[in-house]
Amino acid sequence: MAVVGDVVVDRYVFGLTTRISREAPVPVVLHDREEVRPGGAANAAVNVVALGARVVLLGVVGKDAAASRLRLAMRNSGVRLAWIVEPGRHTAEKTRILAGAQGTRQQQVLRLDLDPRTPPSPRSIQALERALRAAVKAGARAVLLSDYGGGLMETSLVGTAAQLAAQGIVVVVDSRYGLRHARGPFVLKPNAPELAELAGLPAETGAQVAAAGTKVMRKLGAVAVVATRGRDGMVVLQRGHAPVELRAHGSGEVTDVTGAGDTVAAALVTALAAGVPLADAARLANVAASVVVQKLGAATATPQEILHALELS
Repeated sequence: MAVVGDVVVDRYVFGLTTRISREAPVPVVLHDREEVRPGGAANAAVNVVALGARVVLLGVVGKDAAASRLRLAMRNSGVRLAWIVEPGRHTAEKTRILAGAQGTRQQQVLRLDLDPRTPPSPRSIQALERALRAAVKAGARAVLLSDYGGGLMETSLVGTAAQLAAQGIVVVVDSRYGLRHARGPFVLKPNAPELAELAGLPAETGAQVAAAGTKVMRKLGAVAVVATRGRDGMVVLQRGHAPVELRAHGSGEVTDVTGAGDTVAAALVTALAAGVPLADAARLANVAASVVVQKLGAATATPQEILHALELS
C-alpha cells in the first residue's frame, strides 16, 4: 500500500486553566505536557498499519524541526517513510492547545496552523512521482492520495495517479480542497459539503447526496464516490450500481472527530486492496470511524476494535 499526500505534524499542548488574563479576556493556560502525533497523510498511513497492512508514506517535508519531531514520533509506527526533503520548505504543523480546570476533561481552546506558503517544487513532485511508481512496481496494490490543501492536487502527480488507476491499481482520493482536479478512474471520498460545492447542488438528504455524487462522478470520470455525512452516515455510489445509504454506526459518545476522515479513507483503501467489494469496504470504514471518534485526537481503529463494535451492534 502507498499513501501519498500532505504530511502534517499534529502537536498537542495540554494545560490547566486557573484564571482569566488581566491583559485580555482569555484564559491563562498553565503548560502541563505536549504530544506529537502523525497528521494528514501521516495519520492515514498509521491507520493503514493499524488495520494490518504494510504501507509506505510518500510526501514532501521541510528540513526542519517539525519533520524531525514527526519522524521520531513515527519511529515505531510500522510505516515506511519515503519523504522528499525540500530545503527551505516548512513542514505543515497544527498545534492544538487543550485546557481545562483541575479534574475536568481538557477541551481544545485554540489551534495554530503553520502551513507551507507554496506548493512543492516541480523537482519535488517529479521525485514524488518516481517514488510512487517505484512503490507500485515493488508490489503496492492500492494508493491513497491524501490532500490537505498543500497544492499536490494541482500538479502532475494527479495524472500519474490516474495512469496507475487505469492500469488496475486502486486509487482512493481524499481531497479537502482540490477534488475538482481529481480527473481519472478514482474512488473519491468527499464529505457532503465538499460534494455540494463541487456539484453545485444541495447535499443535505441522502437522495441529494446521491444526486450530487452522481454528477461529480460523471464530471470527473470517477469509478465510485463514497460520501461521508458525519452523524448521518455515508452514501456509496458506483458505476452500474444503485446508491447505497449507510447509517452512522453505533451510538457511542463522540469525543473528537479529528482525523476521522483519515480513518475512513485508510479503512476504505485497505479493504479495497484486499479485494473487498466497495459497499462492504465502505461499511467497514463506517464502523472504523465510529471507533476513532470515541478517542481524543487523531486515532486509529484496529481489526479487534472494529469486530467488537460490530458485535455490539
